[in-house]
Amino acid sequence: MSNFSKFYLTRKGIDLQTKLQTGAILKFTRVAVGDGIINDPATLIDLENLVQYRASYNINDITNKGDGTSIIQTIVTNKNLDEGFFLREIGVFADDPDLGEILYCVTNTGQYADYLPAKTLNSVDIILEIITVVGNAENVVIEIDDSLVYVTRKEFLSLAGDNRTTENVKKNADDILTLAIEVAMLKNAALNNFTSNMFIVNFKDISADEVFEGIWDKLGKRLVI
Repeated sequence: MSNFSKFYLTRKGIDLQTKLQTGAILKFTRVAVGDGIINDPATLIDLENLVQYRASYNINDITNKGDGTSIIQTIVTNKNLDEGFFLREIGVFADDPDLGEILYCVTNTGQYADYLPAKTLNSVDIILEIITVVGNAENVVIEIDDSLVYVTRKEFLSLAGDNRTTENVKKNADDILTLAIEVAMLKNAALNNFTSNMFIVNFKDISADEVFEGIWDKLGKRLVI
């Protein structure tokens, strides 16, 4: 991946931070990438859009780190790219209550960039985690399109629980298989009037004065209905 430096708040991003102190909601809208070159990071603050916009991506998730910053996760993919480009700049956009969508923060790698090929060459999906300033905003939100949400390898491996291991996953699979077999056998026994099955219920010998319905199979120690 390209050697990106930290993300810089734009002037409009700084202004939005000021509005957050009065109770405004910080709503991130999308992440955009481009191939424009900026060699002086000091000029990033003045940007209102990417230098050379190429594509936008939805935000999958956001995590508040509790130190005035948040981690924004998105997936950079080439599945809709007809033409490849050098991924040099990344911008995070947010909704300003007065101005609408603004470029909130941005970074640029300059000459040191990776090439994102066109979709016809090979498939590329990059999980991108962006750390950006949110200050002391009480409400930080995003809109998630569930159809585009990916899981990381770490998230996938934790789906079975925090203590997931190869051994306990195999045991869970074996237990489920055993249960499925027993249910199938029970179903088969029910279809055959329970005259032959592995589910034997043991009773004490039934005395002559006890009332019950069915036929007592003393040898099989079961009640046949």
